[in-house]
Amino acid sequence: MADFDQNCDQIGNALPTYERSGAEGLNIEVISETSYVEPVTVNEFKDHAYIDSSTNDDQLALILKSARISVEEHLEKSLGIRTMRITALRLPKNYRLPFGPVDSVTTSGFTLFGGMVREGGTDVTIEYVTKASLVNDTIKEAIYKQAYHNYENRDSKKSYSGQLVDEAEMMLMPFKRGVFL
Repeated sequence: MADFDQNCDQIGNALPTYERSGAEGLNIEVISETSYVEPVTVNEFKDHAYIDSSTNDDQLALILKSARISVEEHLEKSLGIRTMRITALRLPKNYRLPFGPVDSVTTSGFTLFGGMVREGGTDVTIEYVTKASLVNDTIKEAIYKQAYHNYENRDSKKSYSGQLVDEAEMMLMPFKRGVFL
């Protein structure tokens, strides 16, 4: 057995963790997306995927939104400005707020430090506003790939699992929250 395998439990304790561990009964919800702008437009997607212009734009907008949400969930980042709310039965101190980057915490009694709230507690409700993350060409391409997969399988009898297609997941790896390269 390799030394790494023998000591992997020790290494895991030494590295910083970015999981949602320690929180109990956690619920995350989007309160408002009033100033949110989709990173990929329907027309851009039609051009990219060579989709006929007569295709229903409303259906494509829903497919793009679904793809963008899948990308955000994978990245654990908000790609736009929105107001979020988390509720928890128990929240530890120095808890990293999900779907940052976080611009401000609007709930009084909580201090923001580097995307974390310093205070914890029981029966906690925190509202906060996110900043827009960088949306570069690679992230847009991942949204295109996921949206095209969703578009191609829209009439499929098999249920869509919400998982990213492998190619999009690999493209997003360098941008995933908590990945150190």
